[in-house]
Amino acid sequence: MLLVNAVNTEGRPLEIFVKDGRIAAVGQELEALAGENETVIDAGGLTVLPAFVDLHCHFRDPGYTQKEDVATGSRAAAAGGYTAVNCMANTDPVCSSLEGVRYAVERARAVGLVDLHQCVSVTEHFDGETTEHLK
Repeated sequence: MLLVNAVNTEGRPLEIFVKDGRIAAVGQELEALAGENETVIDAGGLTVLPAFVDLHCHFRDPGYTQKEDVATGSRAAAAGGYTAVNCMANTDPVCSSLEGVRYAVERARAVGLVDLHQCVSVTEHFDGETTEHLK
């Protein structure tokens, strides 16, 4: 697949050649790489960005997985062009420990779609007082 008539973040013309589902070349005048039966997509001057980071998301895993979990949230993020997410701590139990962080990060690694960064409650279980768990 060849993407033509795109621009980078500086407004410069850009073409992207994708082979076997991976970006094989980025530049200009890549038609020779594509071959005659290749799909060509005209970006119409749209800006091509490498990826996005969601700084505030709620995957709700553990505890509220009926709303969303790491797998469904990762799929949605990846489909929208996000490669990294920061998950909030309002899970059940509240993520206020290294154990909770490890759980979320390991789940995301198993899914394998986005880099997950787990936020932690400053106070234990959102109690507004206890900070001993941070020591």
